[in-house]
Amino acid sequence: MAAGRKYWIIAAVFAASGCQQVFGLEQPRLGDAGVNDGADAKTDPPRESSLCFGAGFPVCLVSLPTVSIVFSSARSVDTDSDAVCTPTDQPGVCAIVATSITFNAVITFTGSRPVVVLATDSIIVDGMLDASSRRGVSTGAGEWSGCGAGLSPGSGGGGAGGSLGGVGGDGGGGVGIGGTAAAVMPFGMHGGCPGQTGGGALGGAGGHGGGAVYLIASSIQIGASGTIRANGAGGSGGATSAGGGGGGSGGLIGFDAMQVTNQGTVFANGGGGGEGASSTGNLGDFGDDPMSATNPALGGALSTSGGDGGAGAAGALVGGPGGTGVAGGASGGGGGGAGVVKVFGAASLTGTVSPAPS
Repeated sequence: MAAGRKYWIIAAVFAASGCQQVFGLEQPRLGDAGVNDGADAKTDPPRESSLCFGAGFPVCLVSLPTVSIVFSSARSVDTDSDAVCTPTDQPGVCAIVATSITFNAVITFTGSRPVVVLATDSIIVDGMLDASSRRGVSTGAGEWSGCGAGLSPGSGGGGAGGSLGGVGGDGGGGVGIGGTAAAVMPFGMHGGCPGQTGGGALGGAGGHGGGAVYLIASSIQIGASGTIRANGAGGSGGATSAGGGGGGSGGLIGFDAMQVTNQGTVFANGGGGGEGASSTGNLGDFGDDPMSATNPALGGALSTSGGDGGAGAAGALVGGPGGTGVAGGASGGGGGGAGVVKVFGAASLTGTVSPAPS
């Protein structure tokens, strides 16, 4: 290689896509065939070649970033329109790209596109990255619309919880047939699946599935006060003899690095199922949104005759089943199944994590 003309990348050439893949700490040089002193233009590095980052879901850039980013105040990012999203070869994602990225505040992600946080050096999370859905408030970024469906509930039956890494709980039966959860969903760059709507004209709405957030860097550090979450939302209660809605499944949290240190909390849990309407037609209680990595989101459970909602998955992969109504009450929705926490590259992930990383 000629003196003064060293071109560096951060990892090996990603042969399958024909571009350079950045996914680790190594810094090998391009071969001598890639550069010269300008005498032979054919061997100069391509000026328009993209750089592809990520061993799991490669994202290609036109050029390497040159600045770092620090998020120091709370912010809500709409992944469909926010200017922080950098154009890439994958318009279906919102990519936040810099040399290093530090999160010192709560950053909430909503919208239809999953989030990719990409740093050529390091990512530090001392605040919160939140791609969760919340019942009646917002939908986490990248909830999956391509979910399969099990058997729909009959009038008065509870809706099943959503599935992703784990299967949602079936809806309660009794007055009507309970909904059945879909099988575990195919793995991909998308969030979780919504729960089913409860059976009946005024069945409770299913909770939305959690979103998707995928971090790529040489090193990723989650501090003691850091949290990354992509939880499903709780299902709504049924009204007027209708069943409760199923909880949404957890979404996707991905790590792609040579080193990941976790002193904080990472979780993609399922939402609680909604309660069935009471025998007197009163509205069933809503299922909870997950607030803890270790404690399941509870299903709705206020009525003495409406079936309780099932608990969302936390730690375990499977959501709890909805309860059966009594004395003419409608049945509850199943809890949402667990999402996926996936680790690529040479890193491993320890600490407080739900579900267990794969």
